[in-house]
Amino acid sequence: MVVLANTYLCRNDPYGQAGLRRRIHKATPKGGSEWHVWAYYYDTSWWVLEEQYDSGPSDPTETNLQPNYQYVWGLRYIDAPVLRDENIDDDNLCDDERLFYLNDANFNITALVNRSGTVVERCIPACLSKTGRYAL
Repeated sequence: MVVLANTYLCRNDPYGQAGLRRRIHKATPKGGSEWHVWAYYYDTSWWVLEEQYDSGPSDPTETNLQPNYQYVWGLRYIDAPVLRDENIDDDNLCDDERLFYLNDANFNITALVNRSGTVVERCIPACLSKTGRYAL
């Protein structure tokens, strides 16, 4: 499998005022002449703010990336995610699904819940399971 991974300094990205303008660009072959392309935007603490995805360009450098996930991070701990918004449709807005992170006293993520408080995914420590994550 061929994996292309490049780091770009974004000069005119929408996040130019937030963070160090860092973007990781990753492309993997999908089959034939198509590619899976991801772009990850980071802030100054190297927390992922947004993931973008394009699933079918013939040239991995010319893509039509759409927001896939947006993250909000907390200030209670060095790596404490608060919520994740997801874009499921094609409107370029991450407003379709919001999941909140739950953690234990050591700030390990234990579950993700939706707006109504229903657990949609549980995270099990690796010592207790082979996969570590279970979608409910």
